[in-house]
Amino acid sequence: MTRKNVRFILIITGLTLFAFSSISIGSYLIYAGLGDTQTTTSFNPTSQSSSAPSKETKTVSLQAIISKPFRYELDGEIQTTEGVPDFIDINTSSLYIHPTVGSDTGTYSVSIQTDNSSYDITIESVLPSADFAELEFQLQQIIAGNEQDIAYLINDTNRKQIVSWNEDEVLLPGSITKLPYALLILKDVDNGALNLDQTFPIRSEYKAYDSDLMFYFENGREVTLREYLEYLIQESDNTAMTHLEAILGGYQTFKDRVINELQIGEFFRLPNTGSVTQVFQILDLLYGDDFLSAPSRDLLIDIMSNNAERFSNRIEAGVPDQTQVAHKIGNLVSDNGLAVSDAAIVFSEYTDLYIIVMTKDMVNEEEGAELIRQITSQSYRSLITEPLLIS
Repeated sequence: MTRKNVRFILIITGLTLFAFSSISIGSYLIYAGLGDTQTTTSFNPTSQSSSAPSKETKTVSLQAIISKPFRYELDGEIQTTEGVPDFIDINTSSLYIHPTVGSDTGTYSVSIQTDNSSYDITIESVLPSADFAELEFQLQQIIAGNEQDIAYLINDTNRKQIVSWNEDEVLLPGSITKLPYALLILKDVDNGALNLDQTFPIRSEYKAYDSDLMFYFENGREVTLREYLEYLIQESDNTAMTHLEAILGGYQTFKDRVINELQIGEFFRLPNTGSVTQVFQILDLLYGDDFLSAPSRDLLIDIMSNNAERFSNRIEAGVPDQTQVAHKIGNLVSDNGLAVSDAAIVFSEYTDLYIIVMTKDMVNEEEGAELIRQITSQSYRSLITEPLLIS
């Protein structure tokens, strides 16, 4: 499991606390260190009597940012519990807190009764902080000298923060413009107008370029809608795109639906223009719960996570092996060079990232791919790897 930092705030009556740390006692304060954590316990004496020791009400505030499991010992055997989240195990007289994941973020209220004490515990599960200003600085260092030829947008889905550059600049997205076809086809599948196992024949008038794999399919060959989608994304096949365009009712109908249903403005293959902000909106339609059904969303993410090997030299090459990357690349030749792009959802247990990079006027594909790899690698380190190490 990916390690996750959690902040715990506990207000407890009658607590004896052990958290793999020593406790040094002052006259009225106790401080217990948990790595970078500081615990402060204050005592509020009640009425005192010479014939009996005074009783004390303890209020303990514990804040912990952790990336490993730990245990809290309570003073007495646990009798009843209420509101315990599933990342906490209850033993006879202790709480065992497991490392949590991104989906566990939130605030939890827990009530526990032991045979000696009553506990009201507030647990706030939070991500460790990330230095977005430092990330922005590092990305600017990477693109130095290419500031006018690149746009990027990095979205941290759990922290809900974005770092971007030239986010509204109109560039050449290339085959990233194929993503709206997939979204609209799957929307029609969800609505019952189409079926993924439904077949449509290969037609000569819809064959695009002789570089397409589907260009060499025999005319009249029946191809399922699922196969068209796979070739569209995984092989970036333009013949698959033109056939899907016909299935959607033609180019004009497709354009109208992009504007009216996707509501991302003009983002088409002709003219092939768009911004990283528009691509962000497309990924958001895919990542969210409102546009596609869960099966359709999962299908498209799976297709995008299994691109042809020749497309793995950009965002995929900038993250650790075995990281799930659902992406679509784009290339387009212009008068001044090559536009090289990639757009991805990078998944982790910790937080998911949108990484979108578009370039123009590159000397060759490798020049653009290297910029994309560096931007990806720095973003992953700053938002996923380093916060865990620091904590």
